[in-house]
Formats: sequence, C-alpha cells, structure tokens
Amino acid sequence: MSQHNVVLWGRDTITDIIDGLKFEISPNSFFQINSKQTQVLYNQVLEAAGLTGNETVFDLYCGTGTISIFLARRAKEVVGIEIVEAAVKDARRNAAANAIGNASFYTGAVEDIVAELYEDKKCADVVVLDPPRKGSDSVTLDLIVKMAPSRIVYVSCNPATLARDLRHLADGGYKIKSVVPVDMFGHTSHVECVVLMSRV
Repeated sequence: MSQHNVVLWGRDTITDIIDGLKFEISPNSFFQINSKQTQVLYNQVLEAAGLTGNETVFDLYCGTGTISIFLARRAKEVVGIEIVEAAVKDARRNAAANAIGNASFYTGAVEDIVAELYEDKKCADVVVLDPPRKGSDSVTLDLIVKMAPSRIVYVSCNPATLARDLRHLADGGYKIKSVVPVDMFGHTSHVECVVLMSRV
C-alpha cells in the first residue's frame, strides 16, 4: 500500500453514513465496502457485546473507528487500537464529528498497546476483535485471556484463522455462545462472521 497519495480532483476522503453516524475515510484506511450490510454487521456486534452503559470496551484492529464509535453510544468507554496511523487519525476525526467523547484511540501494534494497558491495570469488560484476514496473534489472545473480559466478540471474514483463534481462546477458558454469519459480499462464497464468546 502506498503512503503517498495525489488528489487529482475532488476531496482527499470519502464519506459514508451508517446508522446516522458520519464517517470520513482516507485512502489508506480500511472500511467495509457494503454500507447497508455494514449496519447489519455492526448491529450484530452490538447485540453480542450486550452493553448496558457501564462497560469498558477494547476494540482491537479498530481501523477508522467505525465499530468503536458505533459501540460508544452504549458503553461507558471504548478504547480503539490500530497500527495504521492514517486510520487512527480518521477514527479521532470521526469521533469528534459525531460528538463521541468516550472513545479514545491508540496507534501501534495491537499486542504492544494491549500489553501496555494491561500493565497499567486498565482492562476491558468486553473485547471486540476485527483483525485482517491473517487473524490475531497468540500474544494478543493470551493477553485477552489474562484480562478475563466477560465477553469477547470476534468479527472475521476468514474461517480458517477464525477457527484457529477461537481454539486458542477456548483453550483459555472461553466458550462459543453464538455464531452469526453476515453476507457482506453478494454473489460470492465469502461471509463475515460475528462470534460471541464468554467464560465457561
């Protein structure tokens, strides 16, 4: 992915609206391409998270902060973590544009930032993971198990890495409670899955 972009005409971002929330997306930031189904997907994430307004949520691999901002309306606090600096800038801008004051965003490798937060005794009640196709990593998954959130919501478009990571979390004491597929890619074999896990 090139970090150097040249605007030939128009704005340097595109804008999308999901459930009344406005998002500006820069060229190097990840964003779901199917807007209508994205709202369906995020509603499934929200339902799985089971928020009451008292929870601290960690949104890992948060991209432009769409899930973070979507959940922040129902959570006490949301912490988004993303390695792509441009995406984090988008996330902060989008939170401000939507008057979301209870979401903060960190730039860096997920495993490093989660480790720092854990060392500072900042833990999550709910963890949401929406990693790239390669899935998460064992360091992050081990930290999540140590943190012991009441719920883990895993969003994935790759069944192979999803199964691998769910096995890791299951070995750490979590049990799959629900799996909901969402068809984000019409006329293809691909779906996104929203998996809810909680302590056995």
